[in-house]
Amino acid sequence: MTIQIAPRSFPSLLAWLLILFCSTRRRGKSLGQMVREEVGRFAGFITLISVVAIMVILLAVLALVVVKALAESPWGLFTILASMPIAMAMGVGLRLVAEKEIRPLREEPYVALPAA
Repeated sequence: MTIQIAPRSFPSLLAWLLILFCSTRRRGKSLGQMVREEVGRFAGFITLISVVAIMVILLAVLALVVVKALAESPWGLFTILASMPIAMAMGVGLRLVAEKEIRPLREEPYVALPAA
């Protein structure tokens, strides 16, 4: 199955790499901002809406894949429930400590998350 997917996704990969290259050449602007500057305000707005729609569709497909995987795995719910509090603690630790220290988190979350 991987052999069939790889050639079909290669053109899409090249398109996204081209957009990334153009974005870095224009100081990190989004695709919609680049189109707005080059073509016009209306085209930029339509591009922004299109990119958001593509992202929503991709997130929906990812959610569908995760739900299907969790439905067939008895350890799926345990893994999600065990990793969520660790990820939340990592986020709070980064938010509260990152302003004070350069190295905000020690090795505990990096050991605990894969262990979950």
